Amino acid sequence: MKVDVELESIKVSKFSPKDFSVELEVAFFDGDYRKFHKSVFVDEPDLTQSIFEDIRKMIKNRSFEFNGQVIKGHKTLVRIKDKNEVEKKIVKFFA
Repeated sequence: MKVDVELESIKVSKFSPKDFSVELEVAFFDGDYRKFHKSVFVDEPDLTQSIFEDIRKMIKNRSFEFNGQVIKGHKTLVRIKDKNEVEKKIVKFFA
């Protein structure tokens, strides 16, 4: 199963200058609009990859079925639309 994901927005909902951390609200579209919150440190080295990985996990976790006895999973390929461009924008914002 292939899922194409379009990152809709990343908003900073909280910022702590004391420890340089932020709480992000990440919104994306994968056929449905979805959101999640993530707390990170601004200087986290792989922030962009961490966001992408959380999106992948959310989508892959939905691809499991439970019939009461057995959990069945589907292989899921998650593709982020314009991944390189999105990555550049996130890095630039937090630089």
